[in-house]
Amino acid sequence: MRKTLAISIIIIITTLTITHCQPNQVRMGNLAVDELISDTLRTGEPKLDLSSRNLTTVPHEVWQLTHLTDLSLSKNHLTELSADVGNLTNLKILAVVDNHVTTLPPEIGQLSNLKILWAWNNNITTIPPEIGQLTDLYSLSLWRNQLTYIPHEITQLTTLKGLNIGGNPLPEIPPEVWQMQHLTRLHIAYLNLTELPSEIGQLTNLSLLNVSGNHLTELPDELWQLTNLKELHLDKNRFTTLPIEITKLTNLNRLILNGNPLKTLPPELGQMPNLNRLELDNKQMLNVIQ
Repeated sequence: MRKTLAISIIIIITTLTITHCQPNQVRMGNLAVDELISDTLRTGEPKLDLSSRNLTTVPHEVWQLTHLTDLSLSKNHLTELSADVGNLTNLKILAVVDNHVTTLPPEIGQLSNLKILWAWNNNITTIPPEIGQLTDLYSLSLWRNQLTYIPHEITQLTTLKGLNIGGNPLPEIPPEVWQMQHLTRLHIAYLNLTELPSEIGQLTNLSLLNVSGNHLTELPDELWQLTNLKELHLDKNRFTTLPIEITKLTNLNRLILNGNPLKTLPPELGQMPNLNRLELDNKQMLNVIQ
């Protein structure tokens, strides 16, 4: 008996509200930041959240909080990350999401306990080779920056499980990525890729692969070696069909195909034992899976 798949169509609408701050509101915000930093120093609280504070620079007192393990500077107006960040050697989580940062300082390599580094939606053009010193790093997101090069030292991140380098003007996927066989989640979306190299078959521990928003028309045979894949994002490419070999991905439970000019799909998709979510556009709901 063939399995019947539930086809999900998800529309996400994001509303952005812009609030104009009066001068007294800005002063109150700055006072709140000062108080927050003082309280963190006084209590020894390991987490400091300075996100959405309209900061253009990080108060120098922050770099004196050497006990911090979790620091968020996201959604501000920062253009740089101070070299003093290297003082925070106990940090495990650092988030500088949604700023205007153009580079990461070499001193970031001193954060030997760092496990999560999130720096998406910035203007970062270079990554220092010292990034290779973050040997405890578990998750690295550099989505939507201005990177044209990834240093070879990234291969030294042997504990890294999640890597997102999508949305950058990289001329190609750095060959170093294919050496990172410990990865379980790889996002290489919106890189203007026309093909995936055969080396992708080396990443046999992947459970999630996101190649959305590229110009792919076919998939390499080596992809079917990734039998641990549970989630495959192929949306917004140029696929007109998929090969029957996709059924070799027996652990796959989510397949995203919307935004492709699909004409047919192999009916064997309906027999995949774990596939319970197939995402298609309205216009793609063809009678291809009975």
